[in-house]
Amino acid sequence: MLLIPSYPCSIFFSGLLLRGGIDSLVNIWQLNTHELYSTLEGHYASVTCVAFAPNGLFAVSGSEDKTARVWGLTLGLVVSTFKGHTDTLTAVEVMIDSRRVVSSDRQGGLAIWLADNASILQSWSGPSFCLAITNNMKFLVCGSGDNSLRICSVSREEVRHTVSHSEEVTCFVLTMDSQHLITGSRDMSLKVWQVDGGKLAQVLVGHTDHVTCVAVAILNKCLVVSGSRDSNLIVWDINTGNDMHVLRGHLGYITCVKVAGDGSLAVSGSEDKSIIVWDTKRGQVISSIQLQIPILNLEMSTDASRITVLLLENKCLPIVCLHNTTATYVKMPTYVAPTKEIEAAATNRATNARGSFKGSQKCDTPEFTWERPWP
Repeated sequence: MLLIPSYPCSIFFSGLLLRGGIDSLVNIWQLNTHELYSTLEGHYASVTCVAFAPNGLFAVSGSEDKTARVWGLTLGLVVSTFKGHTDTLTAVEVMIDSRRVVSSDRQGGLAIWLADNASILQSWSGPSFCLAITNNMKFLVCGSGDNSLRICSVSREEVRHTVSHSEEVTCFVLTMDSQHLITGSRDMSLKVWQVDGGKLAQVLVGHTDHVTCVAVAILNKCLVVSGSRDSNLIVWDINTGNDMHVLRGHLGYITCVKVAGDGSLAVSGSEDKSIIVWDTKRGQVISSIQLQIPILNLEMSTDASRITVLLLENKCLPIVCLHNTTATYVKMPTYVAPTKEIEAAATNRATNARGSFKGSQKCDTPEFTWERPWP
């Protein structure tokens, strides 16, 4: 088990770990060899969020210095710097085309911009403390920690939907086919929503306390695993709304869960200081690992062979190796051909497109609007 300093991290499918830190540096680790691959210098304050591009050619980081930086992974140099935010960045995500980046800040500013030159395509204000993009690049999901999430169309200004629970939304995940959004809440339920239209498709009831985390498989879009403060996990079939298995084994509330790409394994972390690997088909424990410190979150490779663990009030990030994993390696989907709309928006953007969100200008294409107020 390897220990490296802890802070925001992201795992890329080729075995690289991207980590930001309070020292303003971005470090890239090679998980297979446990060696430091590269150190990226350029930010002037703590790094708050990081993300790999799906094509594996670059990474993006956001910082308390109010900038987002795009890093080329070959040479470790800054490709572009986006300076359109007015506060600390809360999230960065790279669209599956590996050309557009979505970022958000603490003041509620969200922006879509080009990775190669930081040219802004869209900006608006709205919930910005959690962020996700559908794989078909048509919708963006964001929230602010209350009992609702917003679904916004990337290209059509008039398409916006609000999905909600009776109490605070604590977690959410998008299915890989971009069809459904699954939300978990303090009201002890999960809800399955149609992304295009925002209609409620299914309600999943079975937990006896707050839902704390939820995860889906890449290949099996029907399989969902949720965790709760009731110390249990439930494996769901979202097509029928039935629970397939209730996974019992943790002694404290569940803080995080991830599912292998093929859906065969789930890995959970808990306040009880343990990680448990589960067989989702049989509903049985495969392995249990005790780390002596409460677990906040984890990330893992698609075959569950490498797991990084975020610990409570600890400066180290354990990397757990699962040997003889039964899960199959699944390559994340990528998109190669650039869309004509991206090229048009970049060519016709306003000359001050890299300015603040307060401008009122618009791009010359119907697909991208300079600024849109959130309702």
